[in-house]
Amino acid sequence: MILFLIIYCHIPVFSTESTDIVFEQNSKTKSFDPGSELDLSTLLIYAQDNNPALQGLYLKWLSEKETISQASYLPDPRLSYSYFIEPIQTKTGPQDQKVGLSQTFPWFGKLSLKEKIASISAESAYQDYIIMQFSIIEQIRNGFYEYSFLHEAITINQEHINLLKMIESTATTKFTTGDISQNNLIQIQIELERIEDQKQELEALRPAISANILADIGDNQANILPWPKKSDTALQKLDFKKLKALLPKENPTLKQISILEEKEAYAIDLAKKNFMPDITLGVDVIDVDGGENPAVAMVSINLPIWRNKLHASKREAINRYESIGKIMEDTENKLSVKLELAVYYYNDAIRKMILYKNSIIPKAQQAVDLSFKGFETGKTNFYDLLEAERTLLEFQLSEQQQKANALKKLAEVEKLLGTQVE
Repeated sequence: MILFLIIYCHIPVFSTESTDIVFEQNSKTKSFDPGSELDLSTLLIYAQDNNPALQGLYLKWLSEKETISQASYLPDPRLSYSYFIEPIQTKTGPQDQKVGLSQTFPWFGKLSLKEKIASISAESAYQDYIIMQFSIIEQIRNGFYEYSFLHEAITINQEHINLLKMIESTATTKFTTGDISQNNLIQIQIELERIEDQKQELEALRPAISANILADIGDNQANILPWPKKSDTALQKLDFKKLKALLPKENPTLKQISILEEKEAYAIDLAKKNFMPDITLGVDVIDVDGGENPAVAMVSINLPIWRNKLHASKREAINRYESIGKIMEDTENKLSVKLELAVYYYNDAIRKMILYKNSIIPKAQQAVDLSFKGFETGKTNFYDLLEAERTLLEFQLSEQQQKANALKKLAEVEKLLGTQVE
């Protein structure tokens, strides 16, 4: 599958230039055009540029990026002005007013730590974007696979309607010759109407599933999507142990928690530096009426004397750091269980699908063929033929349902891993 390669090509890199390009393209995006057949990769590419939730998190990431440069700047300098209500008399003349300019310099390392924390916060916001992206990919894939199953179910029901019409035609001939009763003919007609009603019910579901897919990709058009393109991709069983080894390295949620853990480590360092004073340097110029204006250099520091407050701030940062470690452990355990269940249901669906395709359905089809021939020759009774037809219909629908289930579980596995399963 090249699906994820296509999507990854549309994930913006961590740079300002790329973000400007992406949103310039977004502003020109037109309504979704599926063409004659619905293609999954086309849906995903369109959603990348148009899903509102995804765009919202993208803009949030951009806003977080802007805080990085802000954190590295010094505080604003202070300009002060003083006017002496009663001028101070000096030998050179009265002092009427003075102007001062000062700049505070945080303790060594504080600004760089704040910049690192802001950078990590932006990276965490980017992971929010990636997590949402994988979630939307899963939603779209699930909708696409459900839509594909609906198409197959309608097709299978139509094939059985054609089969029942053939049986009805044969039964009508037999009824006219007195070989079967009118009750048998009516039973066939009832079965035919039941399958036609089932087909109509499935067809009525099409607009709702189509609308759900369009909502997921961020398009509000009312048109019904064309049927999906058929895919013959071979599905292979998955090895949970191999996939579990990828979980800590690839899962975007675990990546985000790891990023936040790094952020809190810097927050501890910053809390320690808050025990040290900030330095303020300044100069005052005094206006002396009729004499030279003297300049006065000034240096001051704040006094971090409220040690209990500072120790509490440090303990707060340490507790946050340790809590994230516990959250990481708990999240990894829960994700591992989810992955194991998803792999189990995927493999089970593959097993059932193969069983239906290679064994059960061929035998059920053979039973229908033999029963129909027997019905034509009078060797098989009517009820055996109808039962064989119902059984074949059930098995054919079950095979397609298991295929859809497997593909949905594969989408869940790839969302959990944050990467394509090979």
